[in-house]
Amino acid sequence: MDVMIEEDEIRVDNLIIDDPEVVDYFKDLDEEKREKQIISALKIGTIGLKTSTTTIDVNYVEKEFQKFQNEVEDKFEEICENWDENIEEMFGKNGSFEDDFLDPGEKGTPIYKLKTSIIDEFNNLYEQLGFKAGLEEEKEKGTRKGREFEDTVWEYLADISTNFGDTPEKTGDIPGMADNKKGDITVEINPEETSGVERKIVFEVKNKSVQFGGKGCITNELDGARKNRNAELSVLVINDKYEPSETGPFAKWDNNTYVCTFSEEEDILPLEVAYRAARVDTLKRISKEEIGFDQKKINSLIDELEDKLGLKKTIKGNLTTARNKIDDAEDDVEKMVEEIQYTLSKLEKCLVKE
Repeated sequence: MDVMIEEDEIRVDNLIIDDPEVVDYFKDLDEEKREKQIISALKIGTIGLKTSTTTIDVNYVEKEFQKFQNEVEDKFEEICENWDENIEEMFGKNGSFEDDFLDPGEKGTPIYKLKTSIIDEFNNLYEQLGFKAGLEEEKEKGTRKGREFEDTVWEYLADISTNFGDTPEKTGDIPGMADNKKGDITVEINPEETSGVERKIVFEVKNKSVQFGGKGCITNELDGARKNRNAELSVLVINDKYEPSETGPFAKWDNNTYVCTFSEEEDILPLEVAYRAARVDTLKRISKEEIGFDQKKINSLIDELEDKLGLKKTIKGNLTTARNKIDDAEDDVEKMVEEIQYTLSKLEKCLVKE
């Protein structure tokens, strides 16, 4: 069997598989489905191999913890069996209490032995499973991806905001008024438009899925970010891969919160829409009575933006589907041309005398 890897494909020549389970499975398939299923099987197997390093055998874990539990129980039994001696060590021959008996740092005491046994077992289990290293690696990878996404959002947001004379600031590593670091990016509205009154919008950037209800409701974090940064409004910017079903690409979630998706490759428009809508919302709160904002009209226009962005996404999806079908049709045409050429060559061979 020869395996050759080129730029974007793998070529396998003289491949023969005689595994009974594999043969039986493909034997029952229709002939036209076999090629597709073989490719699917290779893909699924590859994914399984890639994830196998972080996959934990539940039975093995259960067995190891049972072993650990048994050893702890044995250690307690040992202490109980030598109770008389331990009592004498604890109170002394004259009945005086000796603190060293309960000192986990004093070698030779039952407490020290128990502590050592527990630590050794956990270290042994973690090493065998590779669990600790896997957790640290995944955590670091997730943090790095989150930072990269946040930096990309920052670049676009800084560009949008400075066009209005607003001042953006990365605040994710800086403690705020509540002495925490909630609020990844803060934008201060141009003071010329606020009569010198400080007004801010805070942005929370997420490169993962979020939920809009229950104990981990994202709005609790957004409320905290708004208070921590002394902002008028908060905006959640989320990777469009994790677009919330409750909001779509853009929505005003409540009176103080906007939500938008972001994708540098696909679509940055929802971010601009969310920023400009939140900016108008912030400005109209400064002197509502003096300026006389038409709140109903503002709300109506925001609803219109939500609808149009949703429609834009639908149209784009339909366009992508249409393009894919066109690409498929072009591939079919190319294959048909190849088949025609092959048939022509066979036809010409008929003219050659054998």
